[in-house]
Order: sequence, then C-alpha cells, then structure tokens
Amino acid sequence: MAANQIELKPFKLSRNRVWRTYAGGECLERWQGGSHPSDSSFPEEWVASTVIASNAGREEVVEGLSEIVLENESPSL
Repeated sequence: MAANQIELKPFKLSRNRVWRTYAGGECLERWQGGSHPSDSSFPEEWVASTVIASNAGREEVVEGLSEIVLENESPSL
C-alpha cells in the first residue's frame, strides 16, 4: 500500500505501553481486556507517539514509538 493511500484511510495502532519509574495502569489493563488487571511499571499507553521513551538504566530498550498495524506488517510512525 502506497504512503498516500495510508493517509486516506483509518488505521489501527498496536498497543504501546511504556515503562515508568512508578506503578499504575490497572485501569488501562481493564479497558484493554486484561485477564488479571493490576498496576505495574507500564502505567502509560502512548497513542500515536513519534517519541522514543527515555528511561535511565533502560537506554538499550527502544519503546514509545507507535506502530501502524497493516496486513501482517507493522511500520513505525
């Protein structure tokens, strides 16, 4: 699918939970249909994010960028 065709249609984003130094996220777990909702170190859902999360001690982990879900493909925004 060409890039200009993507812009004309709604698209689905993959889930994008991001690690943080504080606990939370139970409500997100419930909303997303989690089997055992509870607070964790992934309290935030970054929707349509074009920013990489920066966490001290986790510099090697790339998280925060949203991904568009296309028929068996997941290109980053």
